[in-house]
Amino acid sequence: MSITEDKILRRLEPVKGKPERRFTVLISASRVEQIKQIAKVMSSITGQRITQTMLLGDAVDAYIDACLTDPELGKYLTPPEQEADSPQWPANDPAGLAMEQEDSGSNGPVITL
Repeated sequence: MSITEDKILRRLEPVKGKPERRFTVLISASRVEQIKQIAKVMSSITGQRITQTMLLGDAVDAYIDACLTDPELGKYLTPPEQEADSPQWPANDPAGLAMEQEDSGSNGPVITL
């Protein structure tokens, strides 16, 4: 089973109570429409309310999991077990992959889901 398939199946039984932070992403209007359509279809199939935000969160999780399991990237990234205790990236960051400070400015229009 792929990471993405696993995320889709886990969406059927979401885990509650995880700490979350807001994150702004620019997405084309056509992709937003596709996300809306997927959320509607998944809600219809499961009988549960599946939101666009849930799907985007699942997509980000799947992407991060894929990066962490990549042999080249994984050398520089914090393993998932340590991430819960310490959300900071390693101080030794030869690849320049450390998290940047939050930027309160915006570089363009934002679509709120």
